[in-house]
Amino acid sequence: MTKELNSLEVGINNTFYTLTEVSQALKVTRRTLYTYIAEGKLKAVKFGGRWRVSEDELKAFMKGK
Repeated sequence: MTKELNSLEVGINNTFYTLTEVSQALKVTRRTLYTYIAEGKLKAVKFGGRWRVSEDELKAFMKGK
């Protein structure tokens, strides 16, 4: 999912991770994460031109949803 959001749309209480943090958590390369995002397997948003993954999306991905 490619979507650029501003800070008002996502709210203050949401936790978002960089792709570096997600790659370390999942033990995959950043290139693999880009593939997951492009295929719609991992939902991510762009903040200021940089990809971020919400905590909820990361947990869902790790559970296989």
